[in-house]
Amino acid sequence: MPAQQAFVIDMVDKKDAMGNAIALNSLQFNIARFAGPIIAGVVLAKMGATMCFFLNGLSFVAVIISLMMMRVEVQERHSSQIEIWGGLDYTLRNHTALRIITLIGCASLFTWSAGTLFPVFADRLHEGATGYSAMLAFNGIGAALGGLLIASVGARIPRIVVIYTGSFLFCFTLILFAMTPHYYPALALLALSGMGMVLFGISSNTKVQEDVPDILRGRVMAIYSLVMGGLMPVGGLEIGFLAQKIGPVLAMQINAWLCVLCTISMIVWQFLDKPVQINAIEELS
Repeated sequence: MPAQQAFVIDMVDKKDAMGNAIALNSLQFNIARFAGPIIAGVVLAKMGATMCFFLNGLSFVAVIISLMMMRVEVQERHSSQIEIWGGLDYTLRNHTALRIITLIGCASLFTWSAGTLFPVFADRLHEGATGYSAMLAFNGIGAALGGLLIASVGARIPRIVVIYTGSFLFCFTLILFAMTPHYYPALALLALSGMGMVLFGISSNTKVQEDVPDILRGRVMAIYSLVMGGLMPVGGLEIGFLAQKIGPVLAMQINAWLCVLCTISMIVWQFLDKPVQINAIEELS
């Protein structure tokens, strides 16, 4: 994943298009996120599990062919040797990147894991498996719309504003979703939640990559991916345990409020922080 994210930047000629490139990369992921289960469900019902696995494997052929057809300019290699911990050292001293990665970790732990409870809420709203599928679909549609929004107008708004706005939208819609006793408002809130999630996630990814020098991008994005992907399963265990003890409604609300507090803390930290200039290549060589 870190190599794939760093490679997206190599495919873009202008740095101004970086945000659009990352947004489109996330858009295709989120389209697959809600379209894939729908297609797989139809194939499973009509042709069986064997055909599902076969078509899934066959789909990778198109990806491999696409990669072989790419003609990317070879990047100049730096002569300096940065040790393996250089990316971590740079992240700890670059407070902007550190704030964003901290917020991503908080979201992975407390709010991205909220999807673990969607089946419970589907039963709570008396909709069952069909309702659960619709919840995933609406959440994915909102995420796809968020990706389109970032790709079209994201560059006109300060990146950090979109990050914090997306985080608040993500959290508050989950709080309202947990409270609503009605199915269709719940679907609308999940769509808004998916949009906020992607506005927050894409802008965070883009901001980190914009601020990190090319020589360290892969290392820093590896830390970003480790925090995001590594804490999400832990968050699933945490919110599941909490839901078992105090109920799914309170569990989701507590987690969302914790992420709200984390977002406010990052805003206050940014307001009080003094900018620090870091020459990554000279200091980390």
